[in-house]
Amino acid sequence: MELILCEKETQAEHIAEFLTMSAVHRKKQHYRKGNTVIAYPKEGHTVVLQPPEFYIPEIAKGWNIDLLPVIPETFAYKVDEKQKKAFKTLERLFSKATEVIVATDPDPDGEGIARNIIRECGYKGPVTRVLYGAMDEDSLIEAFNNRLPIEATDFLFNQWVVRTCSDWLVGMNITQAMSVLVQTITGERGAFNSGRVILPSVELVYAREKEHKEFKPVKHYEIKVDVEINGQPVTLKWEPPKVSKKGRYLVNKRIAEKARDEFLKLDEVKVLIEESTKEKAPPLPLDTDALIGEANGEFKLSPLDTMNAAQRLYRPRALCTYVRTEKRYLPESQHKLAPPIIKELLGLPDFRGVSEHIDPNRISKAFNDKEVKMAKQAITPTRASVSEIYGYLNEIEKKVFYLIARHYLAQFMPPAISQSIKLTAGKGALSLKGTDSVLIEPGWKSLFGEESTDKKLYPHSLTAPVIDVRVEEKMTDPPALYTKTSLVRKMKKLLDKSDLVNGKSDLSRLANKGIGTAGTRPRIIEKAIKAKLLEETPEGKLVAGERYKAYRRFVPEALRDEKQSLVWELGFDAIENGDITPDEFIEFQKGVVKKLVNEVKKSYKELINHA
Repeated sequence: MELILCEKETQAEHIAEFLTMSAVHRKKQHYRKGNTVIAYPKEGHTVVLQPPEFYIPEIAKGWNIDLLPVIPETFAYKVDEKQKKAFKTLERLFSKATEVIVATDPDPDGEGIARNIIRECGYKGPVTRVLYGAMDEDSLIEAFNNRLPIEATDFLFNQWVVRTCSDWLVGMNITQAMSVLVQTITGERGAFNSGRVILPSVELVYAREKEHKEFKPVKHYEIKVDVEINGQPVTLKWEPPKVSKKGRYLVNKRIAEKARDEFLKLDEVKVLIEESTKEKAPPLPLDTDALIGEANGEFKLSPLDTMNAAQRLYRPRALCTYVRTEKRYLPESQHKLAPPIIKELLGLPDFRGVSEHIDPNRISKAFNDKEVKMAKQAITPTRASVSEIYGYLNEIEKKVFYLIARHYLAQFMPPAISQSIKLTAGKGALSLKGTDSVLIEPGWKSLFGEESTDKKLYPHSLTAPVIDVRVEEKMTDPPALYTKTSLVRKMKKLLDKSDLVNGKSDLSRLANKGIGTAGTRPRIIEKAIKAKLLEETPEGKLVAGERYKAYRRFVPEALRDEKQSLVWELGFDAIENGDITPDEFIEFQKGVVKKLVNEVKKSYKELINHA
């Protein structure tokens, strides 16, 4: 018997329909037609890691900091208590299987679900893997026609193992230790939620809030000179010599006023004008975090609402490709699928006005095999019949699908062409500069609501009358507090350019690294809010919760340092690349956790001794 293993009922339903099964083939937790069975667990993670009390039974009587750390020599698994009955159905099906096809999601989570079920069911026969980036018919045909040996996705399972075991080691031990410490201080029950990703994420918010409160604004000055060109006022800005500035700003009012007085002496200035025409290619298709940013910027959707809607569009709607991704490129082979997808999208009201500008034969830089790997690709619409399904979408789903479709269609539109104008006047210490830009051909930008304007005609140089000269007093702004969306963006890419220069080249290997995964970041933020480690203001800004501020000093510094989390992420990459084994990495993590627990225990003993 051929057994196809899915991770959820909706996934199994889609694959059953693809394999021409109907309601008559539906049984308890599976579909059956002839010699083919499609099985699925009641919940995704049927098999879970054993709890701490499995290794130290005394913990079942109550959390005790003296029993920590709990460091399993070998991690043990069990069937989730709530799913034992459902698991027996899987065991019965696997006992009759002669071949297993893994058809779970193409990520570490899907791989972990499948491999653990196969192991716990005691199945020893042949196993193959199908990887699909979408659940439309074309994607499934290609996936099932190109099954891989299960060994080809060992790296996904290894990632799942090390992430899950690392999270267990940190979460179970530090949560217990910190909870006991906090309970000792307050006398109240309740857990202090601690984890490898949640704590550095909260610390990012705490640090930004502190920086915001302690920010001292800098008063600075700008000199603006209005001149007349072609009968219209044009503003030029004085560029002070570096020696006159403090960092980026001119802070000396006397120098500003002196410069103003010099410009007031001028009746006219000679303006040199440089024009250039620039083409701008369309933005790449969306990944998870880009989709979250677009949805918040355009529709004010929260990260979690966006992700939930996107997940429904992937499954059960089958209208888009897999949504938990950090890739913004597409396989080159997918380009041939463009015509029918474009035809479906242009039937929607939002896109009917751009049909004449769409060229299905256009190949953008998004189609690049070097940037994709094993179903890891950007989020795009599928060939599913949009017209038949669109009416069933709720309003949030429609908005999210619109954003996905818009970025996809942009790949088949002409580049945007703009005219850039650079104006310079004066010389030396009294030089003036100005810029202007005009959109001549909107190209793909018409999808984003931008329209062309008339090209401005300037001579290469002219003498322009001076209309006005003024000193503008300004204040620097404090760093903005995080929102849910901007925190997701920061979690994806922790280090900015300033971290990678000025003698910090040792951090260059951490560039473009983040904490958490594309699919987990929004939920981590919501979890932190629920645990009162974060709070959201009425204006939608995030601040550290009073609970975190009160006990932050007891949280080990390594768990507050986002760079330590980045080092762990490098370890996960090393496992994927085969540079280290999962066992080696987990042993390293065990050593780290021992040190972290000892830090909390030291603080705990100091509290007891001073009580």
